Amino acid sequence: MRSIRHLTTICAALLLTACAQPQITTDELAQLTPIDCTSKEQCDRMWQRAQIWLANHAPTRMQMANDTVITTFSAGGTNDATTSFSLTKSPSTGGAYQISSRAGCGNPFGCFPSPSKARAALHRYIRDTPP
Repeated sequence: MRSIRHLTTICAALLLTACAQPQITTDELAQLTPIDCTSKEQCDRMWQRAQIWLANHAPTRMQMANDTVITTFSAGGTNDATTSFSLTKSPSTGGAYQISSRAGCGNPFGCFPSPSKARAALHRYIRDTPP
């Protein structure tokens, strides 16, 4: 009886560990802020880079891509762990723009890839555009 309880406890701990999302680093956390562009030309280049990154790294294909919104398809049902993305490009002051992103999935135990880590990689790639 005692060994069954012990085995049950170990299995529950392993299950919870398997579902845990990876920890985000300080550098990745800093990358999650919205992206500011100082000109239309710079922002257009960054917007193109966002589409390139999503085409190469998003688990699902793009659903919509225009001058202000990019979205990827959601993978499926409410328990699907596949991460989907949504980006918006908004005008800011003085001819500047701002790019914001969201990522998530329908699985209450977590997504793959991790939305925060994927968004940090996406933002890092977009920001690598020369001014």
